[in-house]
Amino acid sequence: MLDLTRLLANQTDFMDTVAALQEGQGTSVDGVWGSSCALVSAAVSSQGFPVNLIVLPRGRQIDDFVDDLTLFTDQEVFAFPVLDTGTSRDSYGNEDQHGERIRILKRLIEVDQRHLKPFTIVTSIQALLQPVPTRASLAASTRTLQVGDVLEVEGLQTWLVENGFHATSAVELPGEFSRRGGILDIYAPEWEQPVRLEFWDEELESLRQFDVRTQR
Repeated sequence: MLDLTRLLANQTDFMDTVAALQEGQGTSVDGVWGSSCALVSAAVSSQGFPVNLIVLPRGRQIDDFVDDLTLFTDQEVFAFPVLDTGTSRDSYGNEDQHGERIRILKRLIEVDQRHLKPFTIVTSIQALLQPVPTRASLAASTRTLQVGDVLEVEGLQTWLVENGFHATSAVELPGEFSRRGGILDIYAPEWEQPVRLEFWDEELESLRQFDVRTQR
């Protein structure tokens, strides 16, 4: 399928379209429907744009478009979902959507801070209309920890609570943390897996991901 993307990208008419985009002008491609929309999008994103944003009319189209797009590109493709405002903020499904949105927002911030390979975000009009945290609030609610750090564990727990985490006996869902002696488990909303921090006194000795089901 990647060969189709390269063939389209090398067409003269298509190259003119890309040139217009690179100059900051608007353009349109006629006669495109179904999976060919993903093919055209992949061909555009292959032209060196650092971040490519694809906006669809409806949120339910996002997953299918992502599936099609991954056939035509070797770039990373992220789905920026619509928050389900009809459910409780405490429901897992909504937390999962919230975490994915935060993960993508932090990825966008990283584009300004270090060189990243080009990637594509697929979203919908409804998702873009929903509010997101500011860059400043994301920075304020982010901490970087590494092995060898010396810190007060109680102070870290307080910081977690102040930033919306919930203390539990064992972490199961994003947004939870659990402490047992010198072990602190944290499951940030944007993480795919939780992380276990092991301390010797106040020194962080190890930092590892673990399986929620087995807690190992």
